[in-house]
Amino acid sequence: MEKRGLFTKGMKDLIIRKIRPSDFEPVLTLLEANIPRYFAESELEDFRTYLQSELEEYFLLELKNRLIGAGGINYHKASQMAFFSWDFLHPAYHGKGYGRQLCEHRLQVLRSKSINQVEVRTSQLAADFYRKMGFQLVETKANFWAKGFDLYHMKQILS
Repeated sequence: MEKRGLFTKGMKDLIIRKIRPSDFEPVLTLLEANIPRYFAESELEDFRTYLQSELEEYFLLELKNRLIGAGGINYHKASQMAFFSWDFLHPAYHGKGYGRQLCEHRLQVLRSKSINQVEVRTSQLAADFYRKMGFQLVETKANFWAKGFDLYHMKQILS
């Protein structure tokens, strides 16, 4: 599914599309732009493993043909549940509504598949964003991802 010209004014050049194998290196480079501010260096190898063997549905956010964000969905279909996986934007695009567009797109995908709950395991650095998107805090664990990167496990019931 590719979306062009999303609903927000000024975002007509925004495209959300599914990842292709040829996108793996560019999306790894995008993650690197978020290290060390938003991700620990050790997470780069974890993300590479995710792309190679754990990928289910993963979307790229492009603005004027430039990769600016990415985020995935993994499913636990037996319980009609899903998980947001490896969400990030290039730091230059934070706070401009692009993350909201990517999140809303994935929520729409989940609703179309009759998924009734989505969870995200993020850090304290993105918890406020997910709170604004309707997620509720389930638990926290200090230094979970790496030193200084706490786990914020959050969920949202979909209607």
